[in-house]
Amino acid sequence: MKALRAIALSSLVLPSLLTAAGVGKVLWDFHPRDSHYFESAPAVARNGTIYVGNQNGNLYALTPSGKLKWKFATVGGVHTAPTIASDGTIYIGSWDRGLIAVTPDGTRKWEFAVGPVDHSGISLGHDGTVYFLHGWSSDTNGYPEQSVYAVHPDGTKKWTFPVRVGHFRKPVVTRNKVFVLHGEFHGFENPETELFALDLTGEILWRKRGVLTDPAVGSNGVLYAGTSGEHLAAITPEGQLLWEARIPGGVASTPAIDTNGTLYVGTHDGYVCAITKHGETMWTAETSGQVFYCMNGSAAEIARHYERMARRKRPEHPPIRLPVALNAKSEIIVATHPGIVVFSSAGKKLWETEISEAVNVAPAISEAGAIYVGTSRGTFLAIQGGSGLQKSPWPMFARDPAHTSLAD
Repeated sequence: MKALRAIALSSLVLPSLLTAAGVGKVLWDFHPRDSHYFESAPAVARNGTIYVGNQNGNLYALTPSGKLKWKFATVGGVHTAPTIASDGTIYIGSWDRGLIAVTPDGTRKWEFAVGPVDHSGISLGHDGTVYFLHGWSSDTNGYPEQSVYAVHPDGTKKWTFPVRVGHFRKPVVTRNKVFVLHGEFHGFENPETELFALDLTGEILWRKRGVLTDPAVGSNGVLYAGTSGEHLAAITPEGQLLWEARIPGGVASTPAIDTNGTLYVGTHDGYVCAITKHGETMWTAETSGQVFYCMNGSAAEIARHYERMARRKRPEHPPIRLPVALNAKSEIIVATHPGIVVFSSAGKKLWETEISEAVNVAPAISEAGAIYVGTSRGTFLAIQGGSGLQKSPWPMFARDPAHTSLAD
């Protein structure tokens, strides 16, 4: 097997420095010469190093000032968000190689060759076990059955459990369970989508139909996720429904949870909703931008969807499928197709930065408050925000800047 390689090219690609004054200003941009699009959410290490994958097949390591430290080359695009272990190891998925472990200096540590690990995520357990989804939702190329894998930190298999993998899903891990979505979204009434709860040996504990988003875990261990019928649900770790709240437009993103237990979700018609931990809607905020839909349903399902939208009285906007991020000032940072929109904890729009290229990835926040996002045309941006990440149960995509999806 040909070894993958890391190439130190600090002089090949330099960021374009813009301005550092004021919130919403672009601090710097990074655009590799051979860049395709960024669909990999950036991960941030404790020392501030930013790791992000590109469709051109490279994992990039950037300094907080936007300079290239190194790039690691794979074959095929890197869609998965990097995940950083406590020892600094970076895990990424590859279309052809499977799971790849990379050292903090950009060299190959090991790979777990299993076929495509694409459009879905990698998570970590308290003992360092690596959990990832293998396969692709339209996988018809003779690869092994789509599954969730558990792999030891040395790259050897622990166990596997068959699931049907959907786009941009990620296992969620607690001290004694692994939660993973099974099936694909084909409209809010689709009964095939399920949340599986597995124990740490890979045995199924329970399953709940109609869950549509990866869950977030609150400080009390309760799971919060979007469900069929345009609802947000609270589910106990044992699989019991505590409550369901109707969210017009339907929940499109994994919830973020603040220090008070308030939940923030994006909807399929482009609104941000704040819901109390008891299921009561506090406010709904309108984003901006052009109408954009991407559905994989049948013609009849899509027709019903547009009929429902035609009966609505509020304007339509791009769906917010990317989880929002919460900073220490309790501001809600939303990535939409037109750019970045920031709301106060009361739902007031504070500022927005328009970006000519569509934002494809969930935002990450540095300790200094910089907001990192990648775009559809291959530009990676740092935007000045208000403060660092909030220290709450689930303040961003995959819970933390390392993208562990690991609950306390």
